[in-house]
Amino acid sequence: MACNHKFIRDLDLSYADWSVETLVVGTFNPEWSRSNNADWFYGRRTNNFWNVLPRIYLENELICSDKQTKLDFCRKHRIGITDLIKTINTASQEEHFNIISSFSDKAIEDNFKNDITQVNIIEILENKKTIRNVYLTRSAKNGMWRNLWKDIKSFCIDHEIYCTELLTPSNYAMYQYNKTEKQKYGSLEDFIYGRWKEKWKK
Repeated sequence: MACNHKFIRDLDLSYADWSVETLVVGTFNPEWSRSNNADWFYGRRTNNFWNVLPRIYLENELICSDKQTKLDFCRKHRIGITDLIKTINTASQEEHFNIISSFSDKAIEDNFKNDITQVNIIEILENKKTIRNVYLTRSAKNGMWRNLWKDIKSFCIDHEIYCTELLTPSNYAMYQYNKTEKQKYGSLEDFIYGRWKEKWKK
């Protein structure tokens, strides 16, 4: 039995009735979970994405906002959001529910790296030629995530599209929020914001 992405219908950016200039790419948001209260991409209350991204554009955070408000923000700033993984193909709800519900990229890599259907990001870039900036919201230095990302990165380089990896907006960023960073940034959200601001192009 497959576990699909919770927002599988939005992965191809069909929701975007605007010219997308910036594409944000995450990993996977499972349709299975007792605690998945997200109404759209990065919508779980424990994720810092909708705190950080609006601040990049000098706007108030949108963590508690509804899907339409998030869409309006993306429309205003010509942003599209998708993920790398569309489906985990042979996941068993009985056997793998807790693993998938952990929202851990490492757990996905450890258990399903050869058993996924990937979102066709290159097709999105080919269809939406206005995209000039692409951001992956995690590291892709090695392993499965590097394999999923490398062709996208190569396509971007070949087509002169700015492409980079950002610090994860999830609370897993805490592992990089060390003593030195705490002296510089007063909160985890500020730390993520600072790292993003260094790389973000408007």
